[in-house]
Amino acid sequence: MRKILPLHAFKRHGYIVASSGSGKSEFIKVLLYRELIKKNPNNSIIVIDPH
Repeated sequence: MRKILPLHAFKRHGYIVASSGSGKSEFIKVLLYRELIKKNPNNSIIVIDPH
């Protein structure tokens, strides 16, 4: 199943869970890139990987 989520859905906290090889890291890269290209000095990005 594919679902496109709007960017505002990630403005607070997020938890990404899926099986190995499903593209979690690539998804996070896209989210980070979308925020970084905005060049807004008020944006903050914190990534916690417990593994």
